[in-house]
Amino acid sequence: MAFKLLDKAGRRLFKHLSIPKKVQIAGGHILEENLSEKQQQKILQNHSLTNSKDLAHCILLVFVTLISWIVPEKGWKFFTAPLAMMQFFVCHKVAQSRIHTIRKICGDRIKTPSPRKIEIARMASLFEARLQYMREYRPGGWKPHFHIHGKKHVEKSLQNGHGAILWIAPFHFNELAVKKGLAQHGFDLTQLSVYWHGISKTRFGLKFLNPIWIKAENKYLHERVVIQPDGQFGYLRTIEKKLRKSALVAISCIPLEGQKAIQQKILNGTFPIAPGAASMALTTKADLLPVFLLQKSPGEFDIIIEAPIDIPPKKNRHIIIDIIIEDFSKLIEGYVIEKPTAFRYWDREKNLELL
Repeated sequence: MAFKLLDKAGRRLFKHLSIPKKVQIAGGHILEENLSEKQQQKILQNHSLTNSKDLAHCILLVFVTLISWIVPEKGWKFFTAPLAMMQFFVCHKVAQSRIHTIRKICGDRIKTPSPRKIEIARMASLFEARLQYMREYRPGGWKPHFHIHGKKHVEKSLQNGHGAILWIAPFHFNELAVKKGLAQHGFDLTQLSVYWHGISKTRFGLKFLNPIWIKAENKYLHERVVIQPDGQFGYLRTIEKKLRKSALVAISCIPLEGQKAIQQKILNGTFPIAPGAASMALTTKADLLPVFLLQKSPGEFDIIIEAPIDIPPKKNRHIIIDIIIEDFSKLIEGYVIEKPTAFRYWDREKNLELL
């Protein structure tokens, strides 16, 4: 009731909590469709002013900032592990549901680590990702070391005149670390993202919380193309133009809320894969390069860029996209078997059971 009253009052008192229009990007700029104030207000009516999660985010943000600035990165595990265990016991019923699902997905193909360790590692990695973001704001920033494998695939693809699409697989730390690592190796990356990119979808979050995440990432982007909530497809035309100028574009395989997704089998589970990157590759003839991020040790990462996915000579566009996504999912499965604790998608399994 309190949040409903606060939201009702907030619609009048906090009209300035609008969708951020411009975000400074080092070396580039943001590209998005300009919305009128009236359009923004109409859109934001579907977003609550705030919620209890925003309060939790703010409290955690203070703690995470202190730890990330004071404690060396090798010591972060002494904080992320207890936080993960705390969350495991507080949300015990949900955690047990995930463990049950992970056990079914792994079957006989992944015997170690145990499903319980995989779930706790997933929670710890989410906390560690926040530490990485906040460390970016400390003088000197976050200074990990990146090993890029398959750099030649990108360089070759950019020479063909159709650009290249980096299809980002759902592994931990793939948002900030991939951008930072590619920028350090001299690549100008254009990122496709949604207007509520970050950790919150409330008006408070859009105004105050999400920009913290976005600003940290934007330092390593050439451009960010934003999917606006008005249902228009201007962003698709923008991406097409960029690729035809031989740009390097990053697109996640994780579908947005309400977005069409193709359910694909990985191990014994079924996971949603967004077909947008595959569809864009077909339209523009850009190479589609799967990208995987694996943490070797604290502050050290492997960015693995696979060879372009082969486009089968089929006439039916839907069949081609299905085949592309199936090939991509087989690659994901191989990396999940190699390092199951790096996979961040366990909680998106289609048949996740609530016990």
